[in-house]
Parts: sequence; structure tokens; C-alpha cells
Amino acid sequence: MERIITIMKIMYFIAQKGLSISSYEDMCAFALTMKMANMPKSLEYSSQTSRYVAIEYLNAISTYLTEMQVKSACFDLQKLIIIATDGACAMIGSEIGMISFLKKDCPSLIAIHCIAHREVLAKADASKGFADLLNLEKLANKIYSWINNSSKRNKELMELLELMELDANRVLQVHSIRWLSRGQVMIRLVSLMPAILTLWKKDKMQDWYMKGCNFVTLFCLHLLADVLKVVNALNQKLQEDIIDLTSIGTAIDITIRQLYRTFLQRCIMMGKNYVQAILDGLNSRFVDLPLLNASNFFSQVHYVEDVMIREQNVKVWLERLLQHLLDFQELSKHALYTIDKKGREKELYSFVDNLFMNCEGFSMKEAWRYFSCMKDWHASFPNLMKLWQEILVIPTSIVACERGFSKQNLIKSDRRSRLTVNTLDHLIRVSTIGSNIDEVDWNRVFELWKESKSRRMYDL
Repeated sequence: MERIITIMKIMYFIAQKGLSISSYEDMCAFALTMKMANMPKSLEYSSQTSRYVAIEYLNAISTYLTEMQVKSACFDLQKLIIIATDGACAMIGSEIGMISFLKKDCPSLIAIHCIAHREVLAKADASKGFADLLNLEKLANKIYSWINNSSKRNKELMELLELMELDANRVLQVHSIRWLSRGQVMIRLVSLMPAILTLWKKDKMQDWYMKGCNFVTLFCLHLLADVLKVVNALNQKLQEDIIDLTSIGTAIDITIRQLYRTFLQRCIMMGKNYVQAILDGLNSRFVDLPLLNASNFFSQVHYVEDVMIREQNVKVWLERLLQHLLDFQELSKHALYTIDKKGREKELYSFVDNLFMNCEGFSMKEAWRYFSCMKDWHASFPNLMKLWQEILVIPTSIVACERGFSKQNLIKSDRRSRLTVNTLDHLIRVSTIGSNIDEVDWNRVFELWKESKSRRMYDL
């Protein structure tokens, strides 16, 4: 059993790192050569070190992870309040969209568009009205192809960067499905452009050299690099695995002010128009910003010292929360979400005073962990505690799902054409939700593998 668990761990490592299953035999041979403890005594077929047995191990590991996922994610569909989507027709379509199917069982369901995706769409919409910016993206991809299609040019560029005492970075490519790629490419291109222009001049590529020296090209390049650096910082904030709802509105407001202050007040007309288009896109995509800001009601860090101002703020925040959540007719009729207005008014100021006095410096989630286990709080503030629960479960992003799609593309490469759907499913599950190797219950994995079919157990 211990020997089998050891080679199961090797397969787990391979799946987590996205390596090919064919490397399993080589990894086993390496482990045996290094005299790893509890390895099979030989590499014969019967020693469970063949790639065919590796797939059985992968299946058992995937089954175990599915069991763990079901245990931790088991919930009553009738209690589903809000779901985050990417805004695609397959998700929000009125007839065949996933939301429509879910509403058959949960008519009060609210759909929220992923905040990180909305920010990306705002950037993309802003670029559409400026041909020079779109042409610059095409030029960036042409530069990428020109450099990387020749090992000689690549080598010359690295030598030139070293000679010019610039960072030896490689040219990047703009990917339409990579949310941060456009900004990363432009920032990298700004640092590489002096060396690239020198190469074009040396190789007598007059047309490319003149285009690269053109004022409009250089201006657009630096504009995109500066603007997208600010906007990408916002997107990285919105892509965090665990993000406090109360910090989203603040991050967006700071970005909008920074763009306005840095670019609109001192920039030529085309730059102003582009930045204004991004600002308009952010404002139009985040129409629910008042809801995000109103969640500050449950976070003591957003309370001010002055009692009068604090009471005014929390009253406005609470009205916004109720306006946005209870405007949904089906939701307001749902018994689970019914909030007594008179009861809410009676609870308001006492609730806020207790939160202010007992949770200094606490975020919304930290305050909930502190108070949720206190029965007297649920008894004293039933309406506001119920509202707090609803705010806590609002999903703001589908970033984890997008990472899963990226992981799928990395695993199922062109060279792995024989990969079956089941094996691909197991590999994605292990690489995306697999925990630390020491946290896995390997005895349970062994039992699942043993029970998957009739086996004759013998010493390896």
C-alpha cells in the first residue's frame, strides 16, 4: 500500500504541473534511481509504474477531489441568491441561457456580470474608435513575429539590449483572450523600441524604420503603455481570488480619478479622447457601483468618527442596498429574503453603534466571523443580519473559471492529440482544485483505486 501511494503522489505531481502522462514512467525511473523511500523494487510492468496504470491512479485522485468538492459545496438550490457570469448569451440568454434554466428552480435568482470582465470590455470598447491605436496593436504583433521567426534576429536583439544597457526582455504578443496582454505588450515594447529601431536601421528596413519613428506611432505606444498600466492594476485587483466587496467601488473610483487627473488635464486631443472613452466605458459598465459602495454599511473601516455623519452615511448605504436588492419583484416576495422595513429602522442605529465599538479595523468578512456565532446578535438584529448574509454571498468575478479555461488550453496542446475527454477532465480537476500533496487523504485515494475494479494485491 505505501509503495502504491508513493507512485500515486508522482502522478498527482505530474497532473498538478500540467505535464504529459507519458512522463510518468520517466519520473518513476528517476525516483527509483535516486533511491526514494517506498518506491517499487523494479520498473517491470507489474510494478504499477506503466503509463496505463497512471491513468487509473489519475481517475482515483480525480474521484477523491470530486468527493471533497461535493462535501464542501453542497447547498440547497432554492437558497441560491446571486450568480456571476461573463455576460455571454449561453449564460444570460432569455430562452436557452443557463440563468433561464436556473430560474425555473430558483425564480428569485439575480445575475451579476463579472467585474474583471466588465473592466476588460470597457478597455476594448474604448480602442474601437481609434484606428491608430488598433494599427499599433497590429504592428506590435508583426514585431513579435519578425523577431521570433528568426533565431539570428533574436540573438542580435539580446546583444543590442546588453550593449545599450537595457533589460534583456523578450518581445511579447497581444492575445485577445488574455485580459492583461495588451498593456503588458505595450509596456515591454516601450523599453525595447530603441533596440528594435536600431535593428531596422541596420538591416535597411526603411519602411518599418520610418513607421517606428513616426510621431503618431510613438505617441500611441507611450499613451497605451501609460494608460493600460493604470487600468491593468485595477484588473489585477479585481482578479484576486478573495476580494472584499467593500473595496471594489473604492478601487474603481481611485482608477477613474487617477486617469482623469493624470491624462485628461495634460494630454493632446487624441489622448484625451481615448482616456475619456475608457472613463465612459467604466462608468457605463459599472452601473451597479452604488450597490458595491453601499456594502460599506457592514464594514467598520468605512465608518467616520463623527456620529452625525456616520448615521447619515449608514442610512444612505442601507437605502441603496435595499433599493438594489429588493427592486427584484420575485426576490422581494421570497420568504427567505423578506426584510421588515419597520424592524430594520429600529435595528439600524443600535446595530451600527455595536459594529463601530466592537469591530475597530475589521473588514466586512472579519466582522461577520466575529458576530455570526453570537446568537444574541441574530436575535437582536434579525433583519440586518439576514441582509448581511445576502451581501456576503454576492459573487463578483468569474476569474477562477477563466483560469480553468486557460489551464485547459495549456494541458490540451497540439502535441497531445490522443488525450481523451475523461483524462483531460481529470487532469484539469487536479491542476485547478488539487490541494497541497500533504493535505490529500492518500489512504482514501488508495481505497478508491482498489475498489474501481477487481484487483489482486501483492508486494511490489
